[in-house]
Amino acid sequence: MTDLALFDSLLSASTHPDPAFPRFHPRPAQGWINDPNGISNINGRYHVFFQYNPESARHSQIQWGHVSSSDLVHWEEHPVALSPQPDGPDSAGCWTGVVTSDGGIPTAAYSGVRDHGGHSQVVIARGSADLVTWEQTGHVAASMPSDPLVTAVRDPFIFHFNGARYAIQGAGPV
Repeated sequence: MTDLALFDSLLSASTHPDPAFPRFHPRPAQGWINDPNGISNINGRYHVFFQYNPESARHSQIQWGHVSSSDLVHWEEHPVALSPQPDGPDSAGCWTGVVTSDGGIPTAAYSGVRDHGGHSQVVIARGSADLVTWEQTGHVAASMPSDPLVTAVRDPFIFHFNGARYAIQGAGPV
């Protein structure tokens, strides 16, 4: 972000009619936002993805917004990273997840919600090296468990420990 763009961004934030509008941390100018996702530092750049509805201030058709920074002070907003795919495993929203590297390829694992009942499954998307463009093919890595007592799964997380890769997510009754 150039100094002029930063000044414009701070000026628009400082003159925003809502006195509670954030002044010194990243936030899109409009829309509904929620959980941060996929917080990472790749090639010296910090990336923060977040649940986002750029069209409305309502929790509906959740997408992943994306901002990045080299210094955690000056932020650049990128195009929406993940969007619901019509007739896909995430047709009602791309909810919370994580960004990791799979063989050097940025990979998002997220809760894809197919219908407005809230049931989700883990969906995988692959990103470009700079994390600005994403390919969503509808690949489901884990479906809803068949156990009738588990009516919701959310928030997949992938991590490495002692040379092994682990994946966990929350599950339980709605």
